[in-house]
Amino acid sequence: MVRTEGPDVAQTLWSLAWVLWGFGAFAVADIFMRRQLEIERLVGAIAKQERLATLGRLASVIAHQSRHHLGILNMSAYVLDETLAKETLSPGGARPSRESSRPSSAPATSSTSCSPKSCAAAPMNKPSG
Repeated sequence: MVRTEGPDVAQTLWSLAWVLWGFGAFAVADIFMRRQLEIERLVGAIAKQERLATLGRLASVIAHQSRHHLGILNMSAYVLDETLAKETLSPGGARPSRESSRPSSAPATSSTSCSPKSCAAAPMNKPSG
């Protein structure tokens, strides 16, 4: 029991100081615990943001690479379509073979038909007579 009157005023004040100090220590400990929890929450939030940023960069790289390769495929399909549109079909419906579409190494003769560019490049053999 704490006495507030009499000769033990110093002891009473000392007891009161200990009580207040004890509550103060609990208050300080409570503040430290709350701040520690806040720090842990913020560290978790930063880690989550970093993971999401890394995932976003990965998705960006994948999208860029996919578009790059799809663009190449698109251009290749366009060139192939243009090339096939210029080729003529044989009467049977089949495409000419590669051997027949290659220019021969023999000089062109008057009986061979040729385009103006290929005829200008190949020397003409005149028939003797």
